[in-house]
Amino acid sequence: MRTANPLLHTPKRPLPKHVAIIGAGTIGPDIGYYLKSALPQIRLTLVDVAQPALDKALQRCQDYARKAVARGKMSEALAAAVNANITGTLDYATLADCDWVIEAATENLSLKRRIFAQLESVVSPQALITSNTSSLPAERIFSELKHPPRATVTHFFAPAWRNPAVEVIDWDKTDPDVIDYLRWVFCVTGKVPLVTADAACFMLDRVFDNWCNEAAMLLGRVTAAEVDSTAVEFVQAGPFFVLNLAHGNPIITETNTLQAEEEGEHYRPATIFRSVDTWVTVPPGKRIEVAPETAAAARDRLLGVLF
Repeated sequence: MRTANPLLHTPKRPLPKHVAIIGAGTIGPDIGYYLKSALPQIRLTLVDVAQPALDKALQRCQDYARKAVARGKMSEALAAAVNANITGTLDYATLADCDWVIEAATENLSLKRRIFAQLESVVSPQALITSNTSSLPAERIFSELKHPPRATVTHFFAPAWRNPAVEVIDWDKTDPDVIDYLRWVFCVTGKVPLVTADAACFMLDRVFDNWCNEAAMLLGRVTAAEVDSTAVEFVQAGPFFVLNLAHGNPIITETNTLQAEEEGEHYRPATIFRSVDTWVTVPPGKRIEVAPETAAAARDRLLGVLF
């Protein structure tokens, strides 16, 4: 694991000039908006299999910038620069000169392998290739690449345009210079890169997803709002509020199912995640009254997972 300050690193390659993101659904456009906000001079290409998804993604970036201007967090000039040179495409051929391609497609191993095989036929051997997978080890995704040293996982957390955390996976075939470069890029663009091992679900999801799963196991004796009202005693926001923010129910199901299949049934996701879209809860800064015995049950289980 690397512990030196990434900002003291002298990179062997410059900041990217053309970045592509594969997948214009939930998190892909947010990753793109983060990069364009931090590096407005870059070209950003969003790639998807459906034009409506691309249209919505491009509109989302424009909406983010407009809201930032309205709230006084971004100038009109910067907003114009952020929204300049963002395009959507269905054609991988337009990615030939990309410096960095980030895959943010559905959490499906065979799909990801097909995407990366197609990418390798288009981009140069020097282009960086990373995946935003939240659970699949890099070794499984990239083992069939022709040039695996330039590939790894860069796992962003929702909302990716403002959440500072990003995991950079240090797997055995990645060039160490690539890991050092990614740490440097993320630091200079306002992220907090965490270099983690190539284990299923990596580091933060092993904490957060199981924390949410344990919270769901409480339901029936405790409500989602009661759990979140108790959790804010020791965290900024409760698990159900964060799940709403990140549209995280399917992610919990995917990651915990993988852990259960590989490491034990105690990871099995609560069945309620498959039937609930949005949790009825309270935002940070607001609480409902919780009976002492109810709060104790929620507190013990949530702190037990964290500890």
